[in-house]
Amino acid sequence: MAAVFPLPLTTFEKYMLWDDRPEYPMAFVVQLKLRGTMDRQAFVAAVDAAVMRHPLLRAIVRSRRRGGPVWVLAADPRPPIRYAALGEPIGEPLGTWIDLARETGLRVWVSEGLEEGQDTVELTFQFHHACCDGSGALRLIGDVLAGYGQRTAAADRRPVMRSCDPTQLMARGVLPPPAAGRRRAGGLLTSLRESFFWLIRRPVTLRRRRTEPRSGAVGRFFDSATWHTFDHSQARGIRRAAMRRGVTMNDLLLREMFQSLARWHDGAGREFVRIALPVSTSTGGKLGRTAANGVSYSFLTRRGCDCVDPQTLMQGLLRETDGLTRRRRARAFLRILKLVECIPGAVPFFMSGDRCFATAVFSNLGDIARHFDAEFPLDAGRIVAGTLVLDEILGFPPIRPRTRAAFMVGQYAGRCRVCVRCDPAEFAAEDVGGLLSSYVAGLQAAMENG
Repeated sequence: MAAVFPLPLTTFEKYMLWDDRPEYPMAFVVQLKLRGTMDRQAFVAAVDAAVMRHPLLRAIVRSRRRGGPVWVLAADPRPPIRYAALGEPIGEPLGTWIDLARETGLRVWVSEGLEEGQDTVELTFQFHHACCDGSGALRLIGDVLAGYGQRTAAADRRPVMRSCDPTQLMARGVLPPPAAGRRRAGGLLTSLRESFFWLIRRPVTLRRRRTEPRSGAVGRFFDSATWHTFDHSQARGIRRAAMRRGVTMNDLLLREMFQSLARWHDGAGREFVRIALPVSTSTGGKLGRTAANGVSYSFLTRRGCDCVDPQTLMQGLLRETDGLTRRRRARAFLRILKLVECIPGAVPFFMSGDRCFATAVFSNLGDIARHFDAEFPLDAGRIVAGTLVLDEILGFPPIRPRTRAAFMVGQYAGRCRVCVRCDPAEFAAEDVGGLLSSYVAGLQAAMENG
């Protein structure tokens, strides 16, 4: 670790701290449901070994007068692990703020019990987004499962872990040079143009349908969160529907997201609907296979009335969602952040809670198992880690003020899951379910219509 720390924060990591607040913690949750009984001693050892491979999850943030904040190794780098019976409230409310000046950015909960007559374990991981993105979080979780399997499985059923190089973390946040024929000035002009349109097109804030907001619920993950599972045949149906239209599954998912958000606002008329997309910036590949942030944001904006016709909407999105365009916009956002950081007083103004950055966040992790850096034995397509079989995995992104909904889509064992989390201070459970049902109904209609 001495070769890594102290490690200056990247612009994106600082942005995650700027946007972090106790009422709206910049943290996300990944929850796993597994069949089998857990060996607690083996699990704790697996967590400790996995965190050793991911330095940013063993670190805290220290401020410096010169040179900006840095990551340093925590005095107690082991993440807290808490236990509960399945179905019982977890002792510490999920989603409470993680203060990176005092503690590391990882918390773990274990819930054990019987469900439908089977031994069941739920593992809940909370990550501070300054430490890693969703892909990095899954990399850590895959290492935990692999380490547990190595400690509890027979020799011929042990997972195989890949090596990692934590020193490559020093390359994170470094944008690749401009493409051949493009000048650095061209990148700056693109960033200024993107920021201009981003500022003048003020997106609509997702409307709540309760008459009164709830109090005391902000920052708790599962108060206003739910999910829907498309089974094997339905997941194939979504892929076929995309292929019939000559687009990717992600393109179809994104189009239906725009239409669902517009319907929620009764068409939205001339109001702008904006979706924030986490996009890989190719800043160092997999960063030595250690958990980190290798993403920025690309923002897509449409008037509500432009979301009515699905074919026209899709054609417009295709011009903006190719890999090159998304990466260019994501890098433009990072350049904007760098500019904001250099202007006195710009950070508080930019991060004001009154500013709506996007109507919703949409994150598609694709095949979740591909993010794991280990090879596992399988049982009917499900990962086997020693005494446990992974049945289900869910993810819930963070919520910021006025961006009141965050969706995560992921595929595992042939099924496709859509998870949504809404601002618990504004949305009742029935409204969250209604928003998800609208999105699911749009995808089902796309499957049925040629």
